Amino acid sequence: MLRSFEMISALQPVDSKRVLAAAAIVALLAASAMMIRGGSPFLIGALIALLLGPAALYVAATRPLIFPYGLYVLLIPFDNLLGAGHFGTLTKFIGAVSALFLLGWCIRHRSFVRLPPTVLPLFLFLLWSAASTLWALDQGEALAMLPTFAGLTLLYLALAVTPITEPQFRVLLYAVLAAGVVSAGYGAIAFYRDPSLSSQSLVNRRLVLQVADTIIDPNHFADALLFPSAIAIMFGLHARAFWVKIACAGALCIIGVAVVLSGSRGGFLGLAVVVAYFLVRSRQRVQLMWFCAALVAALATIQSSMWMRLGTVFATGGSGRASIWSVAWEAFKHRPFVGYGLGNFADTFDMYYIQTYQSYSNGWTSPPHSVPIRYAVETGIVGLLLLSWFLWEQFRLLRHVDRYNRLFDYRVACEAALAGLLVTSMTLDLFHYKYMWLVFAMLVQLRIVAMRSTIAETPRERLQLART
Repeated sequence: MLRSFEMISALQPVDSKRVLAAAAIVALLAASAMMIRGGSPFLIGALIALLLGPAALYVAATRPLIFPYGLYVLLIPFDNLLGAGHFGTLTKFIGAVSALFLLGWCIRHRSFVRLPPTVLPLFLFLLWSAASTLWALDQGEALAMLPTFAGLTLLYLALAVTPITEPQFRVLLYAVLAAGVVSAGYGAIAFYRDPSLSSQSLVNRRLVLQVADTIIDPNHFADALLFPSAIAIMFGLHARAFWVKIACAGALCIIGVAVVLSGSRGGFLGLAVVVAYFLVRSRQRVQLMWFCAALVAALATIQSSMWMRLGTVFATGGSGRASIWSVAWEAFKHRPFVGYGLGNFADTFDMYYIQTYQSYSNGWTSPPHSVPIRYAVETGIVGLLLLSWFLWEQFRLLRHVDRYNRLFDYRVACEAALAGLLVTSMTLDLFHYKYMWLVFAMLVQLRIVAMRSTIAETPRERLQLART
């Protein structure tokens, strides 16, 4: 036996580095037990950072699409609740870190993807928006918006040049779907457990997530669920296993219920656009009808303010939106080409509020509640045309992925989400929100997957896809 042990030792010599690493891990675990027992939140947080920090840095340096960008994707539905002091939100910080690690990975591996055609109109729009600060009514408000756009653009460009494979892209889709289902389920549970809602009239009952003094606007909460709903439909139609189809249909129903409980008419319309886009473009229309039937059945059982709010949309002018836009039109006529400066819609609105007749007044200092209205007033016709050019190029980004391509289902899901958000953007200012830019980024990343795909379908495979 002793001889056998000596032979094994000779074949597998002891590594002193591993022994030291094991000793360090044991010491850290022992320290963690004492800190957790003491109950100090700061010490526990410091310990977690100490334990996970090296591993997190390693993954971020070698797999930045998985972490930290994957974490960024998971946290987007809860963006407004994750305040980080003067810096903004936690997702803003993680997004900036993700961009740096992605660019660092590309530089280290000397691997960059050719920029998409969306970059030119985006750059020109941002350049014009920055120039509008020179003639803005309030330069402070204008300059405050630039860091937001700069951060979103930096992450967008980093994702646009970083190589990505189809499995990695699929993991990100799973993350978007998981985040959407969790946020929708959490919101629905919070809605039914809120005792204050029982004392309100039905027309005022809306799903509003709140932590301390921070809330998520129900309209933005619903719009952030449009992309997960498109992914749930796509995975359900694409799956072969019956239980996967049932799970995806259930996820779609959970998301639909949360949208209805939010009372967001724009979100509900956006969800309808997502489903309609699939009906027009998808190859599995028969299966899609079953998904639609399940969604309608789930929504029909929900008592919500949504149905009453839909009935009052014309009587209230879209909750005062028509009156807001009449004031915006009056302002636009005075500076149609250059606008009043980025971030200055509220100040411009107050200038012309008294001068405009409003059948349903929304009060002073109103937000625009519309992407085209906002940028027409703030950046004029020039800015609006550049923004429209960017959105048009974004929507046409995957036109080369035809219905016989194996990536076509991914294309339909991303375009359906973008179509739903574009329709919703007519009644809600959402261009600077992260869930909108997430769809932009996923379209760009799917373009990279299509460019780098090495699997070419044979004519027979394309014929089989055509028949499905």
